[in-house]
Amino acid sequence: MLLRVFDQIHCYSVSEAELAQIRRDFPVGRHRLRTEAGTFSLRDHEAFLAREAASIEAFRTTQRQAFAEERTRWQAAGQADYVAEPDGAPAQGADDAWPDTAVRVATQVPGSVWKVLVTPGAVVQAGDTLVVIESMKMEFAVVAPSDGVVLAIACSEGGTVRAGQPVVVVRQQDRHLS
Repeated sequence: MLLRVFDQIHCYSVSEAELAQIRRDFPVGRHRLRTEAGTFSLRDHEAFLAREAASIEAFRTTQRQAFAEERTRWQAAGQADYVAEPDGAPAQGADDAWPDTAVRVATQVPGSVWKVLVTPGAVVQAGDTLVVIESMKMEFAVVAPSDGVVLAIACSEGGTVRAGQPVVVVRQQDRHLS
């Protein structure tokens, strides 16, 4: 569903557990968004804007100041200017160096690597989040396809990735040994 010009969005608080459940349910269609039909009144909207003009301007002033301070921090850290990175960091080691049980776990979306949650040698279970990708102001988890051990990380926090690009190499656990 796309938002239309006069659609209104209302936010409400949820617990950390509720948010985690929504994040699991929404992508697979198990979380229903609550919608209500209504009528937009331009007169009411303009009255609201007039009533709230002072607080709106105060907020915008604070917002502009915060953004200016953030830009200053970006410049000090050398992050203010975009510098293209090579297309994805390759996994460490030659492709033929991985055992037959190695799986290259790829991201399904392009974006920025927000968080790498594992390190080489980490033991993971199927469904564990390995990497979080930020794309279109949303977070997407890249999860372990099976139990195993992380062999290599093929991305870095803050770096960019393409859809289908491997980001982690996992050696699947040999079920006969468990």
